[in-house]
Amino acid sequence: MSHKKIIIATIIFLLISSIYMDYRETLQENLNYQKNWWSASFDDPTGNNLSFTIANHSSNTKFHWEVSSNEKTLVSGNVSLAKGNQKDIELNTANLGNSRMTVTITADDHTQEELNKTLK
Repeated sequence: MSHKKIIIATIIFLLISSIYMDYRETLQENLNYQKNWWSASFDDPTGNNLSFTIANHSSNTKFHWEVSSNEKTLVSGNVSLAKGNQKDIELNTANLGNSRMTVTITADDHTQEELNKTLK
């Protein structure tokens, strides 16, 4: 009789452990759960389009972006973005010519990210 109790207790323990580990793994997959990061990326990294996306998974809510060429600012703007959201910034590159472009994004905690692209 004691062997049955040990086997049943072991099965219950393994079941509870599996459920708990699955729950913790689900939380870790959540991009916003106990995380503080943001990112920026070009919508089309190889084309002639400078449009980019800011994805926010941080406590920052305000972002400033600038597009520059040869250290001269061509266009800039501000974006308010709640945690868990993303924003597509559409830019017209028709009048920019062939040159190296830098997109600089700064969050309200002064973290900064740069995207570089050469237009053809």
